Amino acid sequence: MSLTKIDSTPTIAHLHDDHEVLDAVSALATRWRASAVQRERERRIPTQELLELSQSGLLAITVPRDFGGPGVSTHTLAEVVRIIGFADPSLAHIPQNHFMGVDNLSWAPSETRKYFYDAILAGARFGSAVSERGGKVFEMKTTLTHTDGGFVLNGTKYYTTGALGADWVRVSAVHPDGHLSVVLVPQGSPGLEIDTDWHVFGQRLTFSGTTKLTDVFVPESNVLNWTTTPARSGLSLALAQVVHAALEVGSSESALADLAMFAAVSGRDICDMELSVGELRSRVAGARTIVHRASRLIDVATRAEELSDELAWDAMVAVEEAKALSYETGVLIGDAVVELAGPTALLESFGHDRHWRNSRVHSLHDPMRWKYSNAGNYLLRGIPPRGLNPRQDDAAASTTSPIETRQQKASST
Repeated sequence: MSLTKIDSTPTIAHLHDDHEVLDAVSALATRWRASAVQRERERRIPTQELLELSQSGLLAITVPRDFGGPGVSTHTLAEVVRIIGFADPSLAHIPQNHFMGVDNLSWAPSETRKYFYDAILAGARFGSAVSERGGKVFEMKTTLTHTDGGFVLNGTKYYTTGALGADWVRVSAVHPDGHLSVVLVPQGSPGLEIDTDWHVFGQRLTFSGTTKLTDVFVPESNVLNWTTTPARSGLSLALAQVVHAALEVGSSESALADLAMFAAVSGRDICDMELSVGELRSRVAGARTIVHRASRLIDVATRAEELSDELAWDAMVAVEEAKALSYETGVLIGDAVVELAGPTALLESFGHDRHWRNSRVHSLHDPMRWKYSNAGNYLLRGIPPRGLNPRQDDAAASTTSPIETRQQKASST
């Protein structure tokens, strides 16, 4: 192992349970929401906010108890991201990718896990460099090549949320053996170049631009192979997606809160808004409930003595439903806020336009029609949602479907 010891930092808080976690994130979110409009208008890299996030101990909440962390549930993780999403959806998107990096460590050998868990407990952050532009779905051009003492990494990534301010950049790449790997690259590595070319009208502060990797050396210990079962890899994907859904619910709640506050301070007659606002609030409540359901199903599958395909697929489909509903709700409410509040609300000083812009950009993370198609395909044919690895998807499709399993169980009783 070519890993060095990372000393703990006294300024990093250590959170012990779900209650402490929720108290800590609520305190941060209150401060961040107050400055969200100005921060976005200035397109300021949220360096101070990310430092506060590290110091709060929130980045370590999914570190397992056996390795010194609180090991909170998926439900609590989703709540944390929802609360940050209420304050600022761009800020919520950055830790979303960090927590996926922490989840990926569950595939690693114990020594590697301990090294990175210790770093996370000391405040280290993961960023993401997974997605690529162009090509077919699942096509990966970033590659690993064998070299003395490890591998050389080459490729170009886009939508690299959190990479700019991360201590470690999580990169997806094709292993020389042909399977998909997750590679952990330390910030400042020779050949690692992270650009700020994120020139979009929403989710501006994620700085999810281009990351280029040119002959970047990585030791073998930093390469995690995606060689888990289809059920386990599918559950990992479900975790990533339910956090996105929670983020969008928080953003929707923020838009509604701004609408209510504007109506109160502007003196605008809200009688004609009551029906619409009531409908919107109900939609948000429904989206929040279905996100809770999906996160609970992930917890059920994760904590099962034996992870079955049925448990994993049920959780994955619940996440598809939650993501579709939360994305649709976010875009609808972002549009309704400006429409209902009227022309005065269009002043830049209010920043109401950011709600629609953020939700519209975030909703394109996955086309909503895919989510509904996946849910329908599962209900009608028992075919689970596609994961990250087409080979695993083919293997999953060839096995007995969950619907057939349920029918077999029913006929045997």
